[in-house]
Amino acid sequence: MKLTGGSSCVQSRQIWFLVVCLFLLPSQAFAQMGNTKPQVQLFSVSASPAPAGGVVSVSCTGHDPDGVIKKITFQVDGGVFTSNGVSTIAVDVVPNSQDATVEVDWNVPTTAGTNVTVTCTVWDNGGFMPNTSGSTSVTLLVPVSSASPPQIVSLLAKPNELFPNESSTITATVTDVAGGGLTYVWQTSAGVLTGDTDADPEVVTLTAPSTPGPCVVTLNVTDIDSVRASKTLVVGVLPAKTAGLASSGAVTLVYPERVDASPNGEFVVTDARQKAVLHFSPLGALMRVIQVGRAPSGVALAPDGRVYVGDRAGKNVAVFDSVGLQAATLSGPYGAPMLPIDLAIATLTGSVYVLDGEGMAVQSFAADNSPRGTLTLPVGMVPSAIAVDAFGTLLYLLDGKGGKVHVYTTEGVPVRVVSTFGEGTGQLKQPTGVSADAAGNLYVVDAYQAHVSVFNNLGVFQGVVGGYGVGSGQFRIPTDVATTWTGRMVVSDTNNQRVGLFDLPGSGPVVCPNDADCDGLPDVWELAHALNPSSPSDAFLDTDHDGLINREELAASTDPNLADSDADGVEDGTELSQGFDPIDATDQKPSVSTQTQRTTLPTVISLLANANDPNNDPLTVEWSQIDGPSSPLVSGDAPIFPLRAAGQYHFSVRVSDGKVWSEPSSVQVEILQAAPNADAGPDFGGVVDAAVQLEGQFSVDANGDTLSYAWTQEEGPAAVLSDANVPNPTFVPTESGTYLFALTVDDGVSSTVDRVFVSVDRADDHVPVAVLPESLVASAGETVTLDASSSVDTDGDPLSFTWTQLDGVAVTLAINGATASFSAADAGLSRFQVVANDGLHSSRPALITVVIDAANGALPRANA
Repeated sequence: MKLTGGSSCVQSRQIWFLVVCLFLLPSQAFAQMGNTKPQVQLFSVSASPAPAGGVVSVSCTGHDPDGVIKKITFQVDGGVFTSNGVSTIAVDVVPNSQDATVEVDWNVPTTAGTNVTVTCTVWDNGGFMPNTSGSTSVTLLVPVSSASPPQIVSLLAKPNELFPNESSTITATVTDVAGGGLTYVWQTSAGVLTGDTDADPEVVTLTAPSTPGPCVVTLNVTDIDSVRASKTLVVGVLPAKTAGLASSGAVTLVYPERVDASPNGEFVVTDARQKAVLHFSPLGALMRVIQVGRAPSGVALAPDGRVYVGDRAGKNVAVFDSVGLQAATLSGPYGAPMLPIDLAIATLTGSVYVLDGEGMAVQSFAADNSPRGTLTLPVGMVPSAIAVDAFGTLLYLLDGKGGKVHVYTTEGVPVRVVSTFGEGTGQLKQPTGVSADAAGNLYVVDAYQAHVSVFNNLGVFQGVVGGYGVGSGQFRIPTDVATTWTGRMVVSDTNNQRVGLFDLPGSGPVVCPNDADCDGLPDVWELAHALNPSSPSDAFLDTDHDGLINREELAASTDPNLADSDADGVEDGTELSQGFDPIDATDQKPSVSTQTQRTTLPTVISLLANANDPNNDPLTVEWSQIDGPSSPLVSGDAPIFPLRAAGQYHFSVRVSDGKVWSEPSSVQVEILQAAPNADAGPDFGGVVDAAVQLEGQFSVDANGDTLSYAWTQEEGPAAVLSDANVPNPTFVPTESGTYLFALTVDDGVSSTVDRVFVSVDRADDHVPVAVLPESLVASAGETVTLDASSSVDTDGDPLSFTWTQLDGVAVTLAINGATASFSAADAGLSRFQVVANDGLHSSRPALITVVIDAANGALPRANA
């Protein structure tokens, strides 16, 4: 239908139109008259007589003198209106206006020779009396002729199901009964139609929209007599396309309930009635059946082939290895029982998540099955299923009663809530299964509505897959869903006793290069080892009973038909489980390894050896020194002892299992020559005529070398040392002043020097003391002042000062007695010293470190 704004009264000159034109009288004083009824100004049909079985347009124009038109209704006593399929139709005028025109399409009855009454009624808003709405009706009597309308013989789309943004070619076949040419008008409810309607008006291309949903494509064809034919076609834009069913071969699916899939496209299905888990190939062919002993309540397929199975009766989760044997059991915190409702596994991390109905929580486990933590479920939630994204970052929890998907991080932080309870668009009535694909899109099974609802990674509804029934792509009580990285969706259909397969957008047919049955075994390898390249079930067989399935034999390069491929007396499975090479016949004696080279200063050494025995026999460890300086090597598996003397030490280790010694492994340790550490002790003071002892006894040599000592006087009144070549010589000062002595310590290879100041006072003559802060901080561009004004002289003598820069960025000091200043032009670190003099004696130097930060930030600091 078409709705347009105001119109005036017009007479048509086309003789095949039937027009009713009503002229308006001059208006009265409406304020005294209440509501004036609306007027029908123009009422027409596009063709009269109307062709039997054709489609014509009915147009009505209304005017309201004292208000606005609210709606226009139409009624026919023959045929129906195209848009709603019934004989009456009401069209709201939006926005309300004083003048309005409405046009609708009418499907003319198929019987010719009759007359049809067509009625138009215009409704206003009450004018000056808003509570009293008025209406006016006008009728037309339209004869129905036997003239034949154009015929749209067919309207076809190839393909008629699309993924978002895909294209389909739509072709029409039309016949022109009247002759003289046709006019084509194509329309679509969604997406974009393109084509050259002048060159080929019967072919257009539909490009689907970016979101799923139906595209209703309509073709209107009008002949030269304005007789029109119309036909519609629905092209489905789907979030998934059906790709068939899983094939269980001789095994009948009785009650398929839970499903999970691995990245490579393989998937597993629980069957509660058979107390089993069925493992399928990416093509949907049965590979193996794992008998679990009890009705499984959830399943997760690890990337390495392990299968996790929920056991409600046992209140735990059983872990089955690649061979199908139970290898471990998962329990709740501190061994508490769990009531597993559903399981999920993160592809990239291997972490396992258990929806625990006993503790009303999610229990998480690492890939090695160790517990990781617990996430408590929201109060009031009735949990029905769980999923985790491939990266192990987001959890999806289904509320089976509330019709919601609660999204959390795997650390328990709420992210969003998806959907609401109900049967409307995007709502969930009874959600029972959930999965997230690699892109984060969400797939939720609604058992009540018998479809899978699809949401994008932000939780926005995209569409549904399936519906109730037994046909292809339909369900009767679907219960769970899983998605693969290969672009496939798997849905368990309990009442149909089957598993549906669907292709997702961007995917294509499942193809496994050089592997016809997609079982992970190359066809060439299977043929070379007498296996069947068309049967995926042999991937999980242990043909030679060595503890390795054929997939593991391929990975280990062993022979699937020989239990001991390298004929060393140990089966392939045993060797692999112990970390040895099943195709190396020499790896069954004990082995030992150690670090090969170490270089260090003198220290305490710990020798470590890594020993292994293929049969887990107890081992004896034996260390010995091969060469090098003498060392206090002690016995034991990991001897610890000091090494001081410089040189190369060579140690060897071997192990024995009581039957044979391993090949030795050796380690070289180089102890470096370290320079001695001269220590003249801290600066100190003395008095005239009293003996003073210098303290060099704390000088050391890390290598333990014998040290020689040499003391020399560098400044101050002359002093006579008792012995300049001992650690602690003495002297008796005869004059006050500042004495500076240097201690040189030599280990025969290298030497170091340390100095000590001795300030000697007399009762009437004291040495001044220079005082500076240890450090200060300034910024580049500032003026820095060094202040030694706190320096003292006990005798009260005036002091002079000598300032010296020791290192750092060179500056020019402006000296003013006890202070000195400079302009800090560049960032950096500098040291300065000051010596105070009272006219007789100079003090010991006082030191200060100045840190100049850059104008735009501080220099880095180190804390030690």
